Amino acid sequence: MPLTKGSTLKSLELTFTCVPKLSPTGFDNAADYAKLVPLRARNAYGDMSLIDDIEGEPEERMRQLDFCLYGKEANFCGGANVLRLIDGEKADATADIKAFIESIELRDGTL
Repeated sequence: MPLTKGSTLKSLELTFTCVPKLSPTGFDNAADYAKLVPLRARNAYGDMSLIDDIEGEPEERMRQLDFCLYGKEANFCGGANVLRLIDGEKADATADIKAFIESIELRDGTL
């Protein structure tokens, strides 16, 4: 995906994985510091979390986005670093990634 204007990330790469329906996703027991956002894809619902790194050198701190779409037999999950916090909110790719995830259509509601 293209980088948001003003971003100094080296790249914007999403990772994807399919996990069995009964495997824990972590969204039902999310950490207090995670911001949870509901997702509604074409034929599935899901969750997205945003976690800002608050430790380490300021120029290395990132915003991590993780998500899962829940299918009938498996969950489609993924994640990406969407922002170098030093770049500020104008460079945040969260809205673009969320729109991309919500455009996904699971085949027959499954993966």
